Amino acid sequence: MPVEMLSHTIEASRSFANFTEAGKNSIRGLSAVWKGIGKFLVDNPRYRYMMGQVSISNSYSDVSKAIIVGYLRKTYPSKLGETVKAYTKPNLVTHMDKEIEQIVNNIKSLTELNSIINDIEGRGIPSLLISYEKLGAKYIDFSFDREFNTVDGVIIVDLVKLLETPEGRQELIKHMGEDGLAAYEAAFDQRPVGNYEN
Repeated sequence: MPVEMLSHTIEASRSFANFTEAGKNSIRGLSAVWKGIGKFLVDNPRYRYMMGQVSISNSYSDVSKAIIVGYLRKTYPSKLGETVKAYTKPNLVTHMDKEIEQIVNNIKSLTELNSIINDIEGRGIPSLLISYEKLGAKYIDFSFDREFNTVDGVIIVDLVKLLETPEGRQELIKHMGEDGLAAYEAAFDQRPVGNYEN
């Protein structure tokens, strides 16, 4: 990753909510986290990129994890993945590699992926995968986190590219507010002039 790009990147660290204990309050908690990130970006508009990780719990079967990872790699690849590699690759042993590859190649949308995983697991994909798709996230690589026992996708989000579409702008308004987005957008002079392939 270019040093110039890194200096305009913030890390969105891991966060989670216990839906069993918190119930509906967990949704409000996650919403507050997003609004906090939005407020930080408005106050610090020099940051154009967000980098972080999204986790796939080990409670999903290896087949489901392989399908999810395969689809995300195929559909949302980051150019940074050509040079940035995970230290610990996920070891997803399924003995169904050809079948999984065929399934992945036939999936046309995240909605379809969610439906397939729901058929296998009785639940859909992790909700943050859907949230990050709305933010235009690209996946740099995938790793296995021994401490959390999860498969993690390392993502990069280009906030300026989100400004180019009505859907992207609406997503930013949810987290920044209309006035916040206007202030963030007006601060282009604090961002790098060049665009980095991500």
